[in-house]
Amino acid sequence: MTGPQLGKEALLDAAARLFDEEGVDAVSLGMINRASGHRNRSAANYHFGDKESIVRAVVERATIEPDRRRTELLEALEAGDPSPAPRAVLEVMLEPATEALDDLDGRRHLRLLGQVVGHPRYFAATQDVTQYLPSLARCAEHLTSHLDALPEDLRIERVAVLSAFAVRAYADQARLIDAIHRARPCLSPARFQENLIAMILAAFVADPAT
Repeated sequence: MTGPQLGKEALLDAAARLFDEEGVDAVSLGMINRASGHRNRSAANYHFGDKESIVRAVVERATIEPDRRRTELLEALEAGDPSPAPRAVLEVMLEPATEALDDLDGRRHLRLLGQVVGHPRYFAATQDVTQYLPSLARCAEHLTSHLDALPEDLRIERVAVLSAFAVRAYADQARLIDAIHRARPCLSPARFQENLIAMILAAFVADPAT
C-alpha cells in the first residue's frame, strides 16, 4: 500500500491504540500525529478534518470484518430457518464480538465501541455506523418479529437498549481479559456469550410495566 492511503491507515492504527490506552476524550490530533510517525504535524487534520471524523473512521474500520462474518452466519441460519428463534439470532448477532475477545486488536475495538456508545460527543458521529450495519439491521428485524405483543415503539426500544447493553458487556469483558489485576474471575469467551444471551433473553421477553 502506498500514497495517501498508507498515511490514513497509519493514523487510524495510532488513533485506535491511543483511544484504547488513554481514553477517547484524552487523545488529541497532535498525539495521533506523533504516534503515527507522520512528520507532517497537520496529517490528521489533512486526512480527516477533525477528531470526530477520526473516531468515526476507526469505528467504521472496526466493523467491516465483524459485519462480513455476521452476514455469513446469518445467511446460513436463514437458509435453514427463514424465521429463526431469538436465541439463534442472538448467537449469530454476538458471535463476531465473541471471536474478537480472542484477539488483542479485536478487544481494542470492543473497548472503543464501549466508550462511544452513549458518549455525548461521539455517539451521533458513530451511531449510524453501528446501528445500521446490514447484518445488525437484519438481526434486529428478526428479533422485533418475536415481539408482536408489544407496541411498535416498545419493540424498537427493547432491541436498541439490549443491543447497547451487549456492547457495554463486551467492552467490560475485553477490559477484564487484559487487566493486570482482575476484579472477578474471567469467563471463557464461549461461556461469557452463553451467559450474556441468557440475560438478554430474560429481558427480551419481560412483560412491560402496566
